[in-house]
Amino acid sequence: MLLDLRLGSIHETRGFRYGQSRRRIQRPLISPSWLGGAHGVILEIPWTGSQRFLPIPHPSALFQGRDNVTNYLDPWPFWRAPGDPVWHPSAMSEGYWSDNDYFASYADPGVHRLMIQDHARTDAYRRAIEAVAKGKRVLDIGTGTGILSMFAARAGAAKVDAVDSSGIIDVARELAADNGFADKITFHRGRAEDLDLDSEYDLVISEWMGFFGLAELMFESVIHARDRYLTPGGHMLPGQLRLRVAPVDDSHVHEDLGIGLWERPVYGLDFTRLLEAEVQSFLTAACDLKPSSLLGPADTVLDLNLDSGTADDFFFTSVATLPIEREGTVHGFGGWFEVDLAGDVELSCSPMHVQTHWRQSFFPVRPFPVERGDVIRMVMDAQRAESGDQRLPVYFLDGEVFRDGQVIHRFFYRHHGSFE
Repeated sequence: MLLDLRLGSIHETRGFRYGQSRRRIQRPLISPSWLGGAHGVILEIPWTGSQRFLPIPHPSALFQGRDNVTNYLDPWPFWRAPGDPVWHPSAMSEGYWSDNDYFASYADPGVHRLMIQDHARTDAYRRAIEAVAKGKRVLDIGTGTGILSMFAARAGAAKVDAVDSSGIIDVARELAADNGFADKITFHRGRAEDLDLDSEYDLVISEWMGFFGLAELMFESVIHARDRYLTPGGHMLPGQLRLRVAPVDDSHVHEDLGIGLWERPVYGLDFTRLLEAEVQSFLTAACDLKPSSLLGPADTVLDLNLDSGTADDFFFTSVATLPIEREGTVHGFGGWFEVDLAGDVELSCSPMHVQTHWRQSFFPVRPFPVERGDVIRMVMDAQRAESGDQRLPVYFLDGEVFRDGQVIHRFFYRHHGSFE
């Protein structure tokens, strides 16, 4: 029996399926629950229009040693290019992404479409670069399509070097030539840590921010380049990073991204045990928070000068004081970043600003009621992951709710960062 499986635009990354998120890995996804008793599937590969036949082993082979984790059968060997990394399902639990996997994801034009179409992001960078690049020697880390380098060259930069480890850099070089910048921008393929550039720079620019600022840890490459190549008195763009959190009352987000789905019968079945399992190890997720969902003002948990901060400074322990301004239910905490790019140009992912492709990050919790006048004091701890995907931080939330000076509720949760 054959199963004709057309995958549309669903892609797979670390087991999460999504269509419109910043980091799309173009790898066909097969969920074992779809396989039934099929002996094979016909895969339609949406980005090439081609088809492949994929034989399927006995279903028991798909689940060996994988407790409570949905397994995905990787069809990648059927069209893996020579030299591409080999993937095995057992690697999922340890974070299987190699550097090759990660950088290959940025060869997808759809990723760059998503970023460039984000007007708040791209126009803020344009305005900031135009304000400071004239006459400067500029280094662009993670150049992608080269758009920031072209902004700098057009603004009159004395020299522009653009670095990227993805194959998209070949397209960037051609785009620069198409726009008259072939002799003004030099492109270098490789990791910033591995290159040996023969220059110092007055300005290091990069759009390195992941979800809640820290996801992907690209800042480590940028800080390495700063320490090696930035001339004394030079500057980073962006130059300042702030991470902010606020309590959220939003039943829809709670059901979509928190534990709300398991609080009521699922097709007539009791799934509360899954609720308890999920509480033990929450995931962060990007969402669109309405300003009206915030129960009070946000507090800053990280305020970092990027001209001088170290890579370790991005991992922090900070106390947030969050006054409650209206009665409601805390379903979780919303988090976002703000960066000062140059001069008075700021880029913010706050729900009070124009929406960006980063949106806001949601940290779900077990819901608890609050009243106007309550105060949440919460220690937020961001750490490097010790297992799994090393590019995703782990966050710990340790909080108390005060009413009239008395503690009325305590909570402690662990949240794994995600690529969405």
